[in-house]
Amino acid sequence: MGWFTIPATRAMFAHTKVYGLYQGDEIVNEKKELFSEVNILNHYAETKNVTVYVTDDKNIPVENAFVDFQVYNYAEFYPLTRKLTTNEGKAEFITGHGDLLIWAGKENNFAYRKISVESTDSIKLILNNVPGKEYFIDMDFLAPTAVDRKDGDKGDKDISKRLNNNNTKRARHEETYMLQEEAYLIADNQNFDREIVWNFINLSYGNWEEMARFCGQNTDLSRPWVLDFLGTLSKKDLRDINYDDIFFDHLNNIKLFRDSIYLKYDRDIFLNYILCPRIENESLRPYKNFLQIKFGDEFINNSRKDINVISNWIRSNIEISKEANYYSVAISPRGIYELKAADQLSTKIFFIACCRSFGIPARYDKSSGSAQYYSNGEWQESFLFKDERSSVKAILSLINHDKTLDPEYYIHFTIARFENGKYHTIKFDHNKKLSSFPESIELDPGNYMLVTGTRQAQGNVMGRMEFFNLFSGESKDVNIELRGE
Repeated sequence: MGWFTIPATRAMFAHTKVYGLYQGDEIVNEKKELFSEVNILNHYAETKNVTVYVTDDKNIPVENAFVDFQVYNYAEFYPLTRKLTTNEGKAEFITGHGDLLIWAGKENNFAYRKISVESTDSIKLILNNVPGKEYFIDMDFLAPTAVDRKDGDKGDKDISKRLNNNNTKRARHEETYMLQEEAYLIADNQNFDREIVWNFINLSYGNWEEMARFCGQNTDLSRPWVLDFLGTLSKKDLRDINYDDIFFDHLNNIKLFRDSIYLKYDRDIFLNYILCPRIENESLRPYKNFLQIKFGDEFINNSRKDINVISNWIRSNIEISKEANYYSVAISPRGIYELKAADQLSTKIFFIACCRSFGIPARYDKSSGSAQYYSNGEWQESFLFKDERSSVKAILSLINHDKTLDPEYYIHFTIARFENGKYHTIKFDHNKKLSSFPESIELDPGNYMLVTGTRQAQGNVMGRMEFFNLFSGESKDVNIELRGE
């Protein structure tokens, strides 16, 4: 199996999706109309069945409560799977031998418990907690013990040989990348800063030819914007971006936004929230020219005057489906227009894509999970769905008293908001340092949970959950404190 043979023995869940009606021998973890999710963990690790019984405070079994079997991962409690309880209040899951946080909920009530799978056959959870109480609780999570399944010395030698061979191939491939001197020539021809051009080409790795075209093939209109445009993209995007699609769709459309550039918005707003092709976690695709043609000048002009023109069109024409997109991969804006159906996140991305295509600054706000547009110097939320909230925000300030460490989001801590029986992690940027967060973070009022963790040797975690509330118009300081060794 290669390098992951031993790590796989520490897994808590391994699964795959099988389309259609599954009739095999594997354990079916979840069955849907279009596919089945199959539990294949027993191919890699020792497994055990854990049973959870959920009752109310009168010891009556609760039917259709959800039970999330959660593992500490990237400073959050990630659900390996979700089960619904039977009429006996029962839910079962086959998992590995590490520690889990079991979280059960129904409506506004919840209960949780940390368990060691190896020493636990079944537990009982009483749904007698409601959000609102402020407190913290420390928990230590132990990872499963690794099992050496390699074939002795011969296995070690075979793996070492393959690794050396792969490293040699990689080095030979990297020798074909553009040299610094060649990047300087491109910069000189375009009158660009040499180091900036070299940095983009160097960061693009095997995608250096596309990046060289971005930096070297420009029109008089695009040339003043191309380096700033590339600066709006992540390192991953620089390695994936395609010149023919992205350049012609996004950079060549600058001429359509002259009034946005020179009359309404400053350069940073234009770059990051009109010109930038990246919205959330979707695959980068061309969409501006397509949407401009499909909607036409009259619709675009009306949208610039009244943002509800876009919102109302989406409500009338896009069917929201929670089941069809079972891999939760964001659908492209063009795909949504053609299908006239999407999940909620993809629909928000579509709204933002329409705004940017029409010269209206727009963004996806990770703290609230909302689609926002820029109007009269402020960011406004666009409420595309009936269940979205509108309220006066609360202000959260994150404090760090330990000057020896700058905690990172999804590494050392996360923040989650309570909704529908559990806490949902706010999607701030991965690895974002605490020092780079704004002093004041606007959040919706509600019940929140701060999760912090210190990762130890062998993958064990010293964790803490801190529950706090934010009220409308309130300002609150929360200390990010990691437990020591």
